Amino acid sequence: MNGRRMGDRPGRTRFATVVALSGFTVGAIATAAATFFGAGSCGPRELYPPFDAGPDCLAFVGGMALRTGIATGLATVVIVLVAAGLFRTAERIEDDRRTAARERYANEDPADGDPAS
Repeated sequence: MNGRRMGDRPGRTRFATVVALSGFTVGAIATAAATFFGAGSCGPRELYPPFDAGPDCLAFVGGMALRTGIATGLATVVIVLVAAGLFRTAERIEDDRRTAARERYANEDPADGDPAS
């Protein structure tokens, strides 16, 4: 392995890379899906004569799809960061509880069973 124990947390660089890649991946998928499903609303001009379904419609759909992807990617990053923060908080609370229990156990007097003051 690379010198770390099994329970060690990954470094900040790796965490930042995972968060950025997850945001980028979700944003790219959302952009592609929005473009694919939105482009269908830009039908051929023969079917909708009053509406120009030319490059303006496709550019508009592409711009909106890109904005949707960016917003979705940013929301994913925020959610991943909140989840990681909550996980770290839970770990910290558990470590504090475990440390307090060890201290209480170490301060007990085996003769009378009461914690020492």
